[in-house]
Amino acid sequence: MRKLPLAIWAMVVGAFAMGADEFIVAGVVREIAQSLNVTIGAVGALESVYALGVATRRARDVRWPSSSPG
Repeated sequence: MRKLPLAIWAMVVGAFAMGADEFIVAGVVREIAQSLNVTIGAVGALESVYALGVATRRARDVRWPSSSPG
């Protein structure tokens, strides 16, 4: 089996960290709402806005291949 370059491992760890943070927040929504004195729905809405921002950023950063030759 071929050894993967360090840059690939760095991207794997970064992708895992960005994906895991959304699940961690989902598990502590009640505590966040209580500490900020807001409703659980408000925290959920802010988490949704964050997730949309991450998705938009990732989609923007993707380099789509050109359909023109050369």
